[in-house]
Amino acid sequence: MVRQIRRLMRPIRTADGHMMALAIYRVRRKGRWSFTPARETGYEGVACLDDAARAAWLFLDVWERFGLMEARDLAEGLLAFVHAMQQEDGKFINFVNNWRGTLNINGPTSYPGGPAWTARAVMALARSAAALGREGDLERIQLAWPHIREPMKYKDIRALHVLAALELDRATEDDAWLYDIRRWSEEILETRDEQGRLLNERDAPYFHYWGHIQPGALALAGARLKWTPFVEAAEHSVRVMIEPIVQGGFALPQVLPYDVSSVIFNLKALHEVTLRSEYRDLLHLARAWFRGRNPAGQPVYDPENGLCHDGVDNNRVNENSGAESNIEGAFALMEELPWTLMLRSGEDVEQIEDGPEAPSSDAGAVKASD
Repeated sequence: MVRQIRRLMRPIRTADGHMMALAIYRVRRKGRWSFTPARETGYEGVACLDDAARAAWLFLDVWERFGLMEARDLAEGLLAFVHAMQQEDGKFINFVNNWRGTLNINGPTSYPGGPAWTARAVMALARSAAALGREGDLERIQLAWPHIREPMKYKDIRALHVLAALELDRATEDDAWLYDIRRWSEEILETRDEQGRLLNERDAPYFHYWGHIQPGALALAGARLKWTPFVEAAEHSVRVMIEPIVQGGFALPQVLPYDVSSVIFNLKALHEVTLRSEYRDLLHLARAWFRGRNPAGQPVYDPENGLCHDGVDNNRVNENSGAESNIEGAFALMEELPWTLMLRSGEDVEQIEDGPEAPSSDAGAVKASD
């Protein structure tokens, strides 16, 4: 997975400094790999803040856990891209149109201040403040914080805000962050239905597991605040919504690595907070999805080629292998991967010399900043 992330990484060409981003998609066509830009809502771009921020978060986790300087170096290159996508008012842009760094400022998935990529960016900056002690990242968060304090109907995004505030509480040892942690945790509780399930959105017509980290965030908040009702609500929702899907091997028409990594995050958080063995056991079962305990009966993680496939679609493994899938797969299998070998090996690392370019745009280019 880490080898694939490194294959997807390349520099943004600007005169202002060094930064790294990730090509979004690597697809398999007629037996050959190719890189493609995002086009789900029209042309979106070749790289996005959302992926760079979550990859920075991943490598900061690796740095803190294992002390590998290679992980810190990768995180810092990605954080430079996160910095460059922040505007003067604190809001963030999501996509660059090309590897010259031309900003996509008008797309439906790239307008300034979009809630999903803003939450990811703030989370990466909060992890940087906690893991690296960067004062500059705290200043950037202060610029963005008023925007994430605005009303938020998507509680999976609100859960990211809770995690960021918990990181900032750790980084600064300032109890002021606890106010937002409690208030936002109460918001998450408000989406419970009559069965006690924590939904992503009140009265939503459908539910998705990707990004559904509310139980884990609520459990961690409850532990920090010493408020057991938050932990109890998280446990109940996991028993009702997550335990059955894990026991059944994620038997759904489509399952993404992001679905499974979100489930694993919740189980890890509950095990950390409660020390109950049932969450550890469910965690092992959930991780087995990557190794073939799924409707396809085939591994989604390919250690020989160093990549994670894009999921299981209608009982078949999707052969594609993009940025999100590999980042989330690495989060999910964090404790099981040979990080020292993967980060220090120069094998199979591929630079994209002739990546896709968007048509010319009058939008500005990203600029590296401290």
